[in-house]
Amino acid sequence: MLITSIAKKSARLSLVIGTILFLVAKLSNASDLIMIIGLFYVIIAFIVNSIILFILFLHLTIASPHHRPALIKAALLLLFNIPVAILYAWVLLALNHKLPL
Repeated sequence: MLITSIAKKSARLSLVIGTILFLVAKLSNASDLIMIIGLFYVIIAFIVNSIILFILFLHLTIASPHHRPALIKAALLLLFNIPVAILYAWVLLALNHKLPL
């Protein structure tokens, strides 16, 4: 199904871009600027991935039973980015002494 392919690509791209931003923020001296860029990125990624997730759920309601496992896996892959983003934000805030470890 096309939507599962789009969801998987979106999840991978979100993870890669988020990881790059995390590493740049961790390794650079301008981490405040990178954190602001990262915040905007998280908002945009949240909106895009939420739309894709909504479409996946719509497909789940009308899909034949043999397509459902692929749709659920794609949805879980998208949802996996949420704890990763929270972990990255927590580590960066803790490293900048804005949050206790």
